[in-house]
Amino acid sequence: MRDIPGPSYGTLWQYADASKNVCEYYAIPVLDILRMSQLRPYNLTNGAAFFRDASPTFLHPNAAGHAMLGVNIEPWLLALRGKFHALR
Repeated sequence: MRDIPGPSYGTLWQYADASKNVCEYYAIPVLDILRMSQLRPYNLTNGAAFFRDASPTFLHPNAAGHAMLGVNIEPWLLALRGKFHALR
């Protein structure tokens, strides 16, 4: 897996891990979309197919990228909603 520079410091994977650690500490649900999705920004063929810009970071998905993200996000949100409804 290629290390891609992150938003400010480190790589995208380090940034995702730091976000997950903070969310876990505060018991905030988090979806690791970087690892869960099939977008694979480090793969240049995938990057060109699912992202708007051809920059090395591939941060902004195109329509196909958004559709693939939705496939991962929707079931996660529905499951999360079910957990909160169960707490009532």
